[in-house]
Amino acid sequence: MRPTFLPNGMVSKTSSSHKTATATLTSVDCPQGTVPIRRYKKENLIRAKSFSDSHVSNIHPMTKEYPGQHLAILRSTKLEPQRGIRATMSLNNPHPVDKFQASMAEMWVQSNFGDQMNGLQAGWIVAPDLNGDDHTHMFTLTTTNNYNTSCFNTLCGSFIQTNPKQPVDAELSPVSVFLGQQYVIDLAIIQDNFTRDWWLVLDGNIYIGYFPANIFTQLTGGGSYIAWGGLTRSQVGRPSPPMGAGYDGWGGDNFNILGYFYNLKLVDASNNYIDPNRHHLETYADSHCYGLRYRGKYEDKGHLLFYGGKEYEDDPCGI
Repeated sequence: MRPTFLPNGMVSKTSSSHKTATATLTSVDCPQGTVPIRRYKKENLIRAKSFSDSHVSNIHPMTKEYPGQHLAILRSTKLEPQRGIRATMSLNNPHPVDKFQASMAEMWVQSNFGDQMNGLQAGWIVAPDLNGDDHTHMFTLTTTNNYNTSCFNTLCGSFIQTNPKQPVDAELSPVSVFLGQQYVIDLAIIQDNFTRDWWLVLDGNIYIGYFPANIFTQLTGGGSYIAWGGLTRSQVGRPSPPMGAGYDGWGGDNFNILGYFYNLKLVDASNNYIDPNRHHLETYADSHCYGLRYRGKYEDKGHLLFYGGKEYEDDPCGI
C-alpha cells in the first residue's frame, strides 16, 4: 500500500519568495479496506475511453501525426535512466475549455527503444469529455503496447489506486487567480527499486497509487526521457484551448500571470533527488500559440520554467 523505499530528500518544499498556497484534493470517506474508484455510466465510459484512446503520450512527436495536439515542454535530450521525476506546479483552470478540448500541465517519464515506447504522465487536467465538467482534476496517463494503448487514471487497470481517501482523478481546489492568490501542488512519480512499480506521490508523503511494473516492456529499468510542461488537445479544425494560466505575455517573471513549474527534481540510480542537468535539457513548442521559458536555477525555487498561451481568433494555432 506504499513504496518499499523513498528517495533520499523526500521532503515537501514550497517557496516563500512569492505568495503561494498548497491546493487540496477533494477527499472521500471510503469504508475500511476499500478505495475510491469513479463510477461511470455507460455513455460516460464510452466517451472517456474514446478520449483515452485518441491521446498520444510522446515527448518527441511529429506534429502532423497528431493533429489538434500541441506541446510546450522542457524535455531531456540525453538518453540516461531516471528513477523518478518531481515538481511543484501552479494550479490553474484555463478557460474556456469546451467539449472535445483538453488542457493539461504535467510531467512525463518515457522510454523509447526502436519502435517501442512506454510512457507515464501525471499532473492536472481540464477535460469535459473525460471528467464531465470543466473543473481542474488530477490525472495520470499510461501508454503501453508501443503507442497503441493509452489509459487515463483507473480506466483499464494501468493505475492501481491505493489511497482510501483521495482519488487519482479528484478535483483540485482552490485554483490560482489571475493577478491574485496563487495555488500549487507538489507531485512526484518515483520507481520502487524492489518491485519496479512506479508510484504517484502528492506533497512528498501522500501515496495515491502506482503504475504496476508488469504492464510495461520498457520502463522496468527506469525512464530514458523526462519532461515538464503543458499540452492541449482539440478536434481538427476547431480552436485550441488556453494552456497554463492562458496568458502568453513574457514581459517578466511574473508568477501572478503565468503558469509555472519550480523545484524540478529527478531521482538517480542511487535513489537520490538531484537537480536536472540544464545542459541535457531543451525547450520545445510546436505552435506559436504557446511558449515556454526555462530559467534554470532561480533564487530559492530550484529549477524553474514558465509556460502557457492561447489561440486568438485572427491568429490560429495551425495543425
